[in-house]
Amino acid sequence: MLKNYLVTAFRNLLKRKGFTFLNIIGLAIGIACCLLLFQYVSYEKSYDSYAEGNHLFRAQLNSYQQGKLAWQAATTYPITGPDMKKDYPEVEDFCRLINAPLLLSNDPKQVKFAETKGYFADASSIKLLNIHILKGNPANVLTGNDKMILSASMARKYFGNEEAIGKMLTVRDASMVQHYEVTGVFEDYPPNSHLVLNYLVSYSTLGKIKRLQGI
Repeated sequence: MLKNYLVTAFRNLLKRKGFTFLNIIGLAIGIACCLLLFQYVSYEKSYDSYAEGNHLFRAQLNSYQQGKLAWQAATTYPITGPDMKKDYPEVEDFCRLINAPLLLSNDPKQVKFAETKGYFADASSIKLLNIHILKGNPANVLTGNDKMILSASMARKYFGNEEAIGKMLTVRDASMVQHYEVTGVFEDYPPNSHLVLNYLVSYSTLGKIKRLQGI
């Protein structure tokens, strides 16, 4: 019985080749669009799923005037994290990220780029942001002044196939020249993140810079 149904259906398809072609093409396009749509939705829903999940929150600064929201910013004061950890037992840890645009160079190789996708960061950012350290000790890669870690792609960009750990990169700006030691290399950060992390510089380095600038 099933064989007869299949033979009849196949004959009908052959009799109406144009109609058959249009239906098959339409079905194929429909399936392809659905698969692409499912893939896109799945990717969008995966944003920022790399880190501490529901236990991680971003503090922002809101200003109210006469009970109404006047303006808001996705940043807050540096003291907010330490104070919240001290005053609220629910806060287990914190990390601060401050934009660190750098004119960075490997002078021996004559490689120099203006970098913008990095931050001054607390050592706790390694754990909280689930950064996978490939080379270096996660416990101390961001401890002390003038320390920085690079993504695997950025390490290749400045050092090629050479070992990056222990090497120095030079930072130049209008007022000073600094030398940062590469203490770690981490796996390229996931693209499905609102953060773009190519490098992190130890947070204490920012304090040193401010002191040198008399701030």
